[in-house]
Amino acid sequence: MTPVILETPYGTRLDGTRCNPKEIAGNVEYAKACMRDCLERGEAPFASHLLYTQVYDDANSVERERGMQAGFAWGECLAVGVTLHGDRAHYPVRVVVYDDYGVTAGMASGIERAKARGSKVIFRKLGTR
Repeated sequence: MTPVILETPYGTRLDGTRCNPKEIAGNVEYAKACMRDCLERGEAPFASHLLYTQVYDDANSVERERGMQAGFAWGECLAVGVTLHGDRAHYPVRVVVYDDYGVTAGMASGIERAKARGSKVIFRKLGTR
């Protein structure tokens, strides 16, 4: 499997305003479907926005920033290491952006960081091959 960083919407709308709990729940379900799509493509997705929001409040700007920085740290770590799969080496880690619902500011930050470190950024729609 190829490790990838997953970017999907979570707690903010495209205009930067906070999502309500129902919208966040929908975004979580969407992210899970995107993770499944990655797995079915032979990828091992990492979704920091699903992990760190379990212990940090995404509506708290300090905690949101800490969670984002923690996700970026894993992206940096994965980008500098070479992951061997059989006789193939993958470097640097790819970032997969599912943009069915657009790209939020948080997603854009992840994309910018990925491009700055030389990671390939792949844009997808859920369910398209």
